[in-house]
Amino acid sequence: MPSVLIYFIPASWIILIPLVFFISNIIFFISLKMFNVEENIKIFKKYFLKVFLSSFFSNVICSILIFLIGFFTYIIYQESIYKKKILIAICIFLSIILNTIILKNIMFLNLKIDKNIKKYISIIISCFSASYILLFI
Repeated sequence: MPSVLIYFIPASWIILIPLVFFISNIIFFISLKMFNVEENIKIFKKYFLKVFLSSFFSNVICSILIFLIGFFTYIIYQESIYKKKILIAICIFLSIILNTIILKNIMFLNLKIDKNIKKYISIIISCFSASYILLFI
């Protein structure tokens, strides 16, 4: 479980911050193009920092949850690695849900596009920006 500690080592932030920034914003731009949103460049310029911050903080929360679950299950319950992996997958799923809720209800609140498109864009960004956490587990 020491790989989750990568968020708490300052040198790793040099790698993780640009990684989250590029993944979340590339997916955001592609999803705007995919849904044929008018003025997609203007929307992208206005919301790219919000998308990055939402993705980054939900991933940090997920990594903290993964760290705590790994710590407590090892110390207290001595559970198997298989059960820890299931709990880690649940935490990543919760991170995707958290990021989707933050994007849809807070970050994209003033965005003037269809409500369903907002929902789909939020889900797509959340799924792709949280999935890289699996590389560090």
